[in-house]
Amino acid sequence: GKIELEFYTANRKGISGIELSPLKKDLESKSYTFKQFIEIIECSKLTSQVYSKVLLTFKNLLKAEQKVHGEEDVELHELGSIDTMIDIVGVVSGFQSLKIDRIFCSVLPTGHGFIKSGHGLMPIPAPAVMELITMSNAPLFTHSDKLYDSIEMITPTGVALATSLAEFSDPMMTVSKTGFGLGTREVDMYPNVVSIWTGKLISSLE
Repeated sequence: GKIELEFYTANRKGISGIELSPLKKDLESKSYTFKQFIEIIECSKLTSQVYSKVLLTFKNLLKAEQKVHGEEDVELHELGSIDTMIDIVGVVSGFQSLKIDRIFCSVLPTGHGFIKSGHGLMPIPAPAVMELITMSNAPLFTHSDKLYDSIEMITPTGVALATSLAEFSDPMMTVSKTGFGLGTREVDMYPNVVSIWTGKLISSLE
């Protein structure tokens, strides 16, 4: 089926950026399995480049969930919503539309505390997040619990995308454009945004 997304300008703690949400009429309440997600991807009309990266991201996410739960067939709970498909396909397609050759990601912040999930109360970062980080050897920055109450700063879907698509290094580059994507949650301590810079790599110092 077709899902339409609404894009609009909004603000988080004084930072203007783009927020998006799927139109409610397009959302389904059903929960999908990983197998169903893969079947949808395989039957889609995605370009070969988007298809391969979307499939890789889903397979890494599945591998992490299987490792955490110790079983092949895992119940997805929150990850089983159509939002997961929108997030992964949307991010990969967005990078392709921008004609991005390489993606670099900053160190991932852990967050702190506990969060409610379909499996009950879970530590932050979630076990699947930590497994994805372990699998990819991605760098992690720990936060002091004195700064804020329990808050999830990185999610399984977000980390699956970052560790599947990006390099964790500091490139030397010129910046041509910058932008902010806005999270839906309002956070007291900081602006809930993701910053994206596009530009060209500098091969060496002049």
